[in-house]
Amino acid sequence: MFDDFKRILWAAPDETLLGLGVIIVYLAVMLLSQFAQRSGNTILQKTAIAGQETLPAYRITETNHEPQPDSINTKTFLKLYPPMQTWRLYWLLLLSGAIYSAFWVYHSAKDLCDIAEKNRFYPKRYAIGILIPLVDLIVFYRMAKNIAELAKKQGITFKYSPKTLTGLFVLSDLIIELMPQFIYPLSVSLAAVPLLLLHRQMNCLRLAYSDNWHQPADRYTWRQLSMMIIGIPLICIMMYDNKAEFYYYKAKPLTSGQLISGYTPIYQLRIPDSDWRELPASTLYKNTDLELRTKSAWVIVRVNPNQQQTLNDKVDSSREVIASGWKHYQMTESRTLDASANLIPISLAHYTGEKGILNSRESMFVSTVVTPEHIIEVMGENPEGDGSSIQKLVESLHLTTIESNQ
Repeated sequence: MFDDFKRILWAAPDETLLGLGVIIVYLAVMLLSQFAQRSGNTILQKTAIAGQETLPAYRITETNHEPQPDSINTKTFLKLYPPMQTWRLYWLLLLSGAIYSAFWVYHSAKDLCDIAEKNRFYPKRYAIGILIPLVDLIVFYRMAKNIAELAKKQGITFKYSPKTLTGLFVLSDLIIELMPQFIYPLSVSLAAVPLLLLHRQMNCLRLAYSDNWHQPADRYTWRQLSMMIIGIPLICIMMYDNKAEFYYYKAKPLTSGQLISGYTPIYQLRIPDSDWRELPASTLYKNTDLELRTKSAWVIVRVNPNQQQTLNDKVDSSREVIASGWKHYQMTESRTLDASANLIPISLAHYTGEKGILNSRESMFVSTVVTPEHIIEVMGENPEGDGSSIQKLVESLHLTTIESNQ
């Protein structure tokens, strides 16, 4: 079946196949990143998911680049991709969300095949590999080494060795891991530095071997422009998706043990540790009275008028809403009395289950108080780790004297 599928694919142009492979691997890496953020999955499960998605891309890029027939290696006969100016490549990488790096690797590896006249480079595999964590280090080092070796034959030496460039590549990856995701353009700019340095070396190599180019050297092609057109909305979506992290860094920090309430001063929560920050109400969620966040966790408070609901009614309606977004869930509930509020009962609920297309394990804590005048509900979730801090914060809910005396 794979062989039949491959025969059909080979009827398409190389760059079409490359684009298909890039999309598949990009989805694989996104899935792997999503699983890495969830706490209920083993390393084996993560590897299996990534492998299932990456296998089709590997099959697509399985055939090596065909070497050119034996010929005299002169500028007259050798046709290469043009030496693009560094600033042009930078804008391509930035505005495509770094996806164009796969196409740059493909073009460069293909030129290396033609220059060396040996079938020891794998343009399609290299292009896919540059998008896969850890594999990208191997691909980058091999390309840097091959460029340096071929340049040396022409008497060209570079300021930065392959090991130095690869070290910069590793360093930029480590720094990017520590950077907030909402400044994605800055992350792409940092990641582009070692690739731009390698690109300048590749430009020198091309000029030494040829002056005959596949495409114009002084303007973007329609394929390159389309990559930027596609990449710009993807960058906007990614930045918008990480707006919570932006608001976290912008928000007011809180101290451990601090008592805090929202716009409606009838309740209080006790901050369990100094990782929490206060966001303006209704910043990330609608109709909230208070929003609190860490880098990955959130807690919100909603205060609504009581329209003749009992505590049981509110707990049941909340359970239906939460269950509608979860495939499988379990709920445990206990009740306590708020000693400062005329022994008004408080519901403490804990939901666990599977959520989303990845069936990731989720855990949510909910505290609910119903008074004659108001319904107060505190909800908290942490998709990325231990929920003990959230549990302490949610269960710290108590009414103030103002509400107690109503």
